[in-house]
Amino acid sequence: MTALSFVSTLGRMFKIIGADQKEYGPVSADQINAWILEGRANGQSLVQALGSSEWKPLSGLTEFATALGLKSSAGGPPSVLETKDPTTLANAVLSRNIPLDIGQCLSRGWRSLLENPGLFFGAAGLLVVMRLALGMIPFVGGIANWILYGALYGGFYLVFLKRLRGHPTGLGELFAGFSQNFSQLMLVGIVSQLLISIGMVFCAIPGIYLAVAWRFSVPLMMDAVAPGLLLAQGIGRWGNYWNQELYGRPTTLPWGLKIDPAHQNGILARYQGHAAYQPTFLYEFIWDLIGVGVLLWVDRRFTIKRPALFALYVVWYTTFRMFEEVLRIDPSNYFLHMRVNFWVSLVAWILSVGFFVWWQFLRHPSTKTPAEKTRPVPTGPRMSVPKGRVR
Repeated sequence: MTALSFVSTLGRMFKIIGADQKEYGPVSADQINAWILEGRANGQSLVQALGSSEWKPLSGLTEFATALGLKSSAGGPPSVLETKDPTTLANAVLSRNIPLDIGQCLSRGWRSLLENPGLFFGAAGLLVVMRLALGMIPFVGGIANWILYGALYGGFYLVFLKRLRGHPTGLGELFAGFSQNFSQLMLVGIVSQLLISIGMVFCAIPGIYLAVAWRFSVPLMMDAVAPGLLLAQGIGRWGNYWNQELYGRPTTLPWGLKIDPAHQNGILARYQGHAAYQPTFLYEFIWDLIGVGVLLWVDRRFTIKRPALFALYVVWYTTFRMFEEVLRIDPSNYFLHMRVNFWVSLVAWILSVGFFVWWQFLRHPSTKTPAEKTRPVPTGPRMSVPKGRVR
């Protein structure tokens, strides 16, 4: 059984009919998988996905095939996903043709963290403490870090993997890499550490060159990255389109965005079920593209005191972000009847405008040069010339 088999369950919620013929839920797919492994649900148990009116048996949904297969294979032949042969395992996983949704992956990861904060933070903290302790040992600690890297992180990932599978787990799993495939994990850890070190060296060389070439000018570098940063933010917003998230209020505009019912969970009931919604990602993308052109034109047309252009980038971005926060209807924290991100953007806008005006127009750096100290010229003893020698 692999974590990939659960990818399609991310973010989905279900109602389920229990053995007492009562309806329970909504519950997450993780919870149902855990019930299957505990024997509290089986392939004939009926479930209904939120946003759907159809009840289906668990055996008819691919989301729960792995858990059902693992449960049924407990007393019989091993499941194909339990095989040790990597080729067989890879073919079995790829043949399932499971879609990958990055947004739902992040959503499920965040939900799992909120459900298991003690376990996850405890495992991460223990791992950090062990690596720091090894690092404090001269020479030997550095070698031990390289050798034990794979085993430690293998156990660390196993904690998360078992929790995703619905299996019981604890901090003791952090040391499972020392008893399971230690040699393979050690080799993988050494190779990955070596590749990371090589990558860091090659990334550091351009940075050292630029720092020396531009005389360690941080303000100049801030202005240099401002247009590219705005462009990257605009392009990144297309991920919200594919994930059907961070959309705005319902609209009848011809460019309205259709949102599947499964992606309307969490918004207010009065906003659910509409034909189209404001594509806020598209608005921000267009705004960011225009901003890239404006920043490049300002930098070429006017004399800018570095890093005033970066301040203009913040002003440009937060100007639209405040408007966008008014349109968005996804769940958020509120303060004074407005989304918290609206107030954060407003504060950033005020500070950036104030900094730009002060830095570009009001601040006058001192033009006085410090007076040079006069250095006395040492005088040696005078040479006396006899009068008779003078001609």
